[in-house]
Amino acid sequence: MIQKVVGENLKVLYGSRRLKFQNQYSHLSFLLGGIALSLITNVLYRQKITDEPTCYKLIESNLLGSLDLECERFEFCPEVTAKIARLGFKIPEISINYYPRSIKEGKKIKWFDGWEAITTLWKYRNWKKSTTI
Repeated sequence: MIQKVVGENLKVLYGSRRLKFQNQYSHLSFLLGGIALSLITNVLYRQKITDEPTCYKLIESNLLGSLDLECERFEFCPEVTAKIARLGFKIPEISINYYPRSIKEGKKIKWFDGWEAITTLWKYRNWKKSTTI
């Protein structure tokens, strides 16, 4: 990811589990939830991303620091995505390899975190940055 960011002078790059169909998922509900969040993101923010709740987000530190983040839990992903999109960035993706943990191995996300992600995406649809980057 770093090579692509440097080579193409990108300020943001997401790693996508969906660009490689051989990636595993821990449960069908997590797969479908991620697809739904990506679709909602694309509709609300005119993006073309395949994996909004990805664990791989590479963001220039100045850009990330300028987002005035309020998140405290799993809403980090949708808040960052929403605010970056509202600043006018199209979020590029690169294929990643992904090896999910099971709940037994420590996966903590629950169905209500998906609902919180949706409400977070909706909440920031009209967000405007108060200062320039």
